[in-house]
Amino acid sequence: MEWFFESAANAENVKYYECGADSLRHGMVSYTAGIAFIVYGSVVEIMYAIVIMVMMKREYRVLSCYKIMMVLGIYDMASIGVDALLSGYFMLVGASYCTYPSLIYVTGALALGLWCGSCMTCLILVVNRLLDVCNQRLMEMLFGNNRTYAVLMIPHLYSLYICFFTPPVLFNSEYFTWLFDPLTKLHPTAVVPKF
Repeated sequence: MEWFFESAANAENVKYYECGADSLRHGMVSYTAGIAFIVYGSVVEIMYAIVIMVMMKREYRVLSCYKIMMVLGIYDMASIGVDALLSGYFMLVGASYCTYPSLIYVTGALALGLWCGSCMTCLILVVNRLLDVCNQRLMEMLFGNNRTYAVLMIPHLYSLYICFFTPPVLFNSEYFTWLFDPLTKLHPTAVVPKF
């Protein structure tokens, strides 16, 4: 995202991501995949909303694992908004990076940040559950009272770092996915991060 800000918030000027006149033809329209992505994303969003509303009840919010799962659910709902709903739209219109450079660049950075934050939150949930079984004292020390919220700052900060300081994933309807390589002629392979 820092490249985006260096280029005056215009993704058409981001170094290594230049789009030529022929770049607009690289997308591929897929109504079947687009509709499937949107329907799937909508159904999952509704189910997630119901589950999160149940977890917000006071009886569950006092347990640290439910606090963590609520945050994980919010990360997932935001991710599904990009990964299913927006991807579905991009499939319907046959989008590639050069079709909507600023939108795809920003949402790609957001999608990557959300995914990394979600992964880190899952790891915290694993540690929470293991400590609950193996070491109650350490569990209370790390996750007791409102300390869970302090621990949950770790994935939030990690997510923000990934979002703002790493190259984003970029949507390509030809491959039905988000890729690190925008598949433009001027993009050197050395710039693509090897995660």
